[in-house]
Amino acid sequence: MHHFMKYIHIIIFVFLVITTWNNSYNPFLDDSSKQQEWMETIKQEDPLYQEIKSRSEQYNKPPQDAYIDRVWKKTPGRNGLKVNIGKSYEEMKENQEFDENKLVFDQVKPKVSLESLPASPIYRGHPEKNMVALMINVSWGTEYIPDILKILKKNNVRATFFFRREMG
Repeated sequence: MHHFMKYIHIIIFVFLVITTWNNSYNPFLDDSSKQQEWMETIKQEDPLYQEIKSRSEQYNKPPQDAYIDRVWKKTPGRNGLKVNIGKSYEEMKENQEFDENKLVFDQVKPKVSLESLPASPIYRGHPEKNMVALMINVSWGTEYIPDILKILKKNNVRATFFFRREMG
């Protein structure tokens, strides 16, 4: 018996390892996955959730692939938008009413990007995206550049500065 007492710690350890090997039920682990399933079921039965789900299609916008135009050459694509129903529900559940301003969108990348097209110049952005390019000629001097930079930074505007050099 005394000989057996030397190994009791090892035997208990091995017993515990064997009994806890199957962790499908472990009271020490968080059971959040079952709780999430339960919450998801409740959400899907909520009229607000159903309304967001049914109206989401009218707000979804499909992505548009980049392409090479005959005149404008390489033209960038545009990401699509898809309503994230779960996150939108979380935003609206406090008031329990549909509010399109609280819709949450996920971006959907186009299948064809600029990088996947062959080499070609880019002369314009996507035709449906409102944008402008500023090019500022600084050949006339630099005294106004600090003020221009402050204004651009304040308004979060990017610009390209260039100078024209006369060859001669």
